[in-house]
Amino acid sequence: KEGQGNTTRHVTRRAGLNGAREMALVQMLRRATMCPTTTRNIISRSLSNPSSHQTEPDVMDMLLPEHRHRIGMDLQNLTTPTAKNLVAGMFSKREKERPSAGLMIPLCHVHSKPSVLFTITDEDKQHESCSFPYEMHDRDDGGLVVTALRAGYKELGLLPADVEVLGTMSEGVDAAGEVAITPVVAYLGDVQPQLLKPARSSQVCSNIAAPLEELLSPECLTYKDSPHPPFVSPSFKLKAGNATLDGVSAMLLHGALRIVVGRNARYMDILYGPFMKAARKRATSQQ
Repeated sequence: KEGQGNTTRHVTRRAGLNGAREMALVQMLRRATMCPTTTRNIISRSLSNPSSHQTEPDVMDMLLPEHRHRIGMDLQNLTTPTAKNLVAGMFSKREKERPSAGLMIPLCHVHSKPSVLFTITDEDKQHESCSFPYEMHDRDDGGLVVTALRAGYKELGLLPADVEVLGTMSEGVDAAGEVAITPVVAYLGDVQPQLLKPARSSQVCSNIAAPLEELLSPECLTYKDSPHPPFVSPSFKLKAGNATLDGVSAMLLHGALRIVVGRNARYMDILYGPFMKAARKRATSQQ
């Protein structure tokens, strides 16, 4: 524990930050789906060598079997006692009593390109947005992974046997703050999005896929200022369907991508840089 504290203080000093605001930033980054050890290593590496562009794993290799294993191990670290206690300590009793939902973040290959699959409902279509398969938890599910798999079947027609569950991310809440959401990262293999058929009871009217390479590009991934920690909110503008992913879904995808890219410094800078820049700017303005 003493070593972890020293590392955290080192990270915040390197960011040019101090005090409670900096600890809140580090805790936010931990809570936003990264295990504590991985988060500290990523921030330290980005700050100590921001121009370093490691080539492993390459974006085209990120969903190969060995890297899916790595993704699963990183997600598993989120369920260790330390990580679970950290997240639990950030939720009030009221938050723990919220109804729960399972959300699937579907990773896949489309035409040999590692991609992420999105659903588009009638409501999404009206707002030129997209989303992920999502279902409220039912007592008969037995667990939120089952809830997410049920959402995948209902909205994409995916049989649970055809889905490789890589792991779960830290719990979040919906935009209204009324539902606790557990994101489940899954791999679907090679898919043709246009051939996936939702269940009749689903509101999904179509689905689209975006390559990881596109999602990690400045043309797609942009950031908006926010008055609340972490003071920056990601937004994804997809070429397919001219759709936009904002809000909670964008934050969850951003967190999943941070795990997927592993130690590729180029993409870590893209994913972490704006958060650290916003934190430095806010710290400077309040001095």
